[in-house]
Amino acid sequence: MNYDQNRNRKTMKYSIIIAVMIVFAALGQRSLSVNSNLIQAETKAETIQSAGSWTLTSISIDNAGTSTWVNTESTYDWCTGSGIEGDPYLIENVTITPSSGSGITIKNSRGVFFKIQNCTSGTTTTAAGYGGIGIYNSDFGELIENNCSEGAGSGIAFENSDNITIQDNFLSYNEFHGIFFDGSPDSCDENTISGNTMINNSILGIYLNYNNSLNIIEGNLIDGLGSQDNGIDFSNYGDYNTIIDNNIQNLNGLAINFGYMGSLNGHNYNLVQDNTILGGSKGIYFETDGIGNEIIGNSLTELTSSGVWVAGEDVLLQATLVQNNDFSECKTGIVADRYTEDTLITGNTINGTSTGTGINLYTWSRNNIVKENIINYNKRGIMLQNSNETHPIINNTINYNSEYGIYGYACKDQSILDNVLRYNNKSGIHFFFSENNVVAGNIISESIQDGLSLFLSNETYISGNIITMNQNNGIFSNKSNANHIVGNMIYDNGGTGISLESSNDSVVHDNILGGNLVCIEEVNCVGTIEYDNLCIQIGDGDPNDNETLSMSSLLDALTDTEGIVIGGTGLGIGAIIAALVAGGKKKPKKK
Repeated sequence: MNYDQNRNRKTMKYSIIIAVMIVFAALGQRSLSVNSNLIQAETKAETIQSAGSWTLTSISIDNAGTSTWVNTESTYDWCTGSGIEGDPYLIENVTITPSSGSGITIKNSRGVFFKIQNCTSGTTTTAAGYGGIGIYNSDFGELIENNCSEGAGSGIAFENSDNITIQDNFLSYNEFHGIFFDGSPDSCDENTISGNTMINNSILGIYLNYNNSLNIIEGNLIDGLGSQDNGIDFSNYGDYNTIIDNNIQNLNGLAINFGYMGSLNGHNYNLVQDNTILGGSKGIYFETDGIGNEIIGNSLTELTSSGVWVAGEDVLLQATLVQNNDFSECKTGIVADRYTEDTLITGNTINGTSTGTGINLYTWSRNNIVKENIINYNKRGIMLQNSNETHPIINNTINYNSEYGIYGYACKDQSILDNVLRYNNKSGIHFFFSENNVVAGNIISESIQDGLSLFLSNETYISGNIITMNQNNGIFSNKSNANHIVGNMIYDNGGTGISLESSNDSVVHDNILGGNLVCIEEVNCVGTIEYDNLCIQIGDGDPNDNETLSMSSLLDALTDTEGIVIGGTGLGIGAIIAALVAGGKKKPKKK
């Protein structure tokens, strides 16, 4: 390299450094993590520049025409190689002065290996299908460390091309997309997009439109700087794609979007894993029909709408796995909307904003399983809304929500099993205008209002729950009929253990109550069946006492020699009474 070329490289390097300093001054209010990502991106841009070897107005290779690889390599010094796997045709160190069409165009190059490396190129054509580099009906290409930025179209554009590697390119500030794939009418399959930097492209970071399958999108940085719409978009059929370990931040819209399909064969068996998403409207969004998609191990922060949204379109979105994701300060963590079936939502941690919902199971969704999640600091931990099919809610920890731990509205046939709900500001569990639901085996404690409340909700089966230390009632039923309250331990609540108000035909039996203001109370009720409940007072045995039964006293009395708590079911009430009245200090409440 001569002296002038070396001096030009240094001058360009210093210019980029000065530009970086200006960018960071403008972004002074960004978080440390965002600034760190931009430092890495701009540093990468320093190495992706023309070596100054050739400056051209365009390059066009059509391997089905006269400008074939063979003719190009034999005619021009900027093209070397033989087109075989170990010695691909190589275009390197070229600067393209932006003009119409794609700056570098490769067409009809099938079965030939080629590489475009360390080139700078753009386009003046205002269309998504044109870019700094355009690959059309081709395969076996590598695009490495190129700078395709500030173009009127996209950074890199593909049509019907397969087995292309797009790695470590700088694709920023384009008027359309960073990378555009169009698989119509054939496909864009088995491509690898890794380690690229895409900053503030006007529409999308990566757009895969029509028939895109078996692609790997890994380790890319997409930063919208607060003005770009979406990060990665899949539209119209795409299967077995892997989106992994990308950093997507500061968008206005959706980070990863699998959009409208209108067909059962929409998007199937796609994996979205270990991505870091910061800011925007929705994090990971499926509004499609399909089966077997997986959303695993992603970190989602500060989404103004929802972290993950899954919904079927015309038919069903089936068997989606949402597992081990971490949500922080998203308005809503996870939404399962219409036509979703057999979604498994498990192992997620959702720390919300106190204004939204941790997990929302919405209209016409069915048989979605929510288990073993940690759901804290939302407005409502889990919401079942207009759900008429069973959603097992199992073994979740739901604490510190500003309203309800679990809220069911206009739903039926739900199963709320073995959850722990503490420190929720209204009721731990509340059903409104609902019917035929099961609440069993839960621990509900320290709610600001009632432990479990029902309003206009009928035929609820409430069994085997531990309901304790709630500030109002343990269970409150208001205008709710034909409910069964069986075999629960209800103690140390600030109000009534079981309060029935304008609730008819309730069945209440085999419950253990102690330390509540009143054990069981009925107001304006008809047809209540009440038997074999145990009301415990410590002291002189006066049922009007307001003395508190300590947790340790009750649990000691109900624990076997192996330390296993014996619930109200499975052990005869006579045996429980005998244990509790031993010594003459614990007596059943007189009715």
